Amino acid sequence: MKWPFHWLNKLLNICIAIVVLFHMVLLVYGAIGLVTYSKIHPNFSALSFYRLWSEGQENIAVSKNYVKYEDIPRPLISLVVALEDQSFFSHMGVDPNAILMAVKRNLIRGTYAMGGSTISQQLVKNLLLWPQKSLARKYMELWLTLEMEFFLPKKKILELYLNYIEWGNGIYGVADAAKYRMNKKLSKLSIEDMKKLVVILPNPRRYEFSDIKDNYRLQQRMQALSYSYVLKLAHR
Repeated sequence: MKWPFHWLNKLLNICIAIVVLFHMVLLVYGAIGLVTYSKIHPNFSALSFYRLWSEGQENIAVSKNYVKYEDIPRPLISLVVALEDQSFFSHMGVDPNAILMAVKRNLIRGTYAMGGSTISQQLVKNLLLWPQKSLARKYMELWLTLEMEFFLPKKKILELYLNYIEWGNGIYGVADAAKYRMNKKLSKLSIEDMKKLVVILPNPRRYEFSDIKDNYRLQQRMQALSYSYVLKLAHR
């Protein structure tokens, strides 16, 4: 009666090998992607291809005007961090407190809304994965985020985030957001312009600037942007 245990042991070894291989492939994929986006700055992303595949969106071009970190207005960086990820400069890509709060909120609502994503996680999702919510995507997102935080400095992560984030239908990156949503150059944006751009980030394909005064969630986000807090972050 030894044969069942022999086959169980083989099956276990095969399962372990598959798991190890999966993670190796995932990390290699992440390394190739991170090097490509941080060095070459291609004008496409996984998200833009997803929009093309799922919605037939014609424009998949991203970051037509790639902007270096030092050329991004410092107040804009501070506003984004203030609203999207206040612990960005201190965490290692994942914010356990934000995840626990999101889990608690989901349990109370009885929905699978996920949430709790940091700027780093959002960037990984946009560059390398897909937007649909699932445990599989979230698991890969966590691994790739930790890998990115290990290899890239915080300033580079913010630079990529602001150049590849979706800011409306077919609008990717802060330079194009300024151009197409504000009809201005990035360097000419006022503080109020920047606030409006950051406030609609939860769903820039849905929200227009005119929604800010009537939408409770957007009003809350606008009120959270106290200029004193922004100045506190500006030294980073």
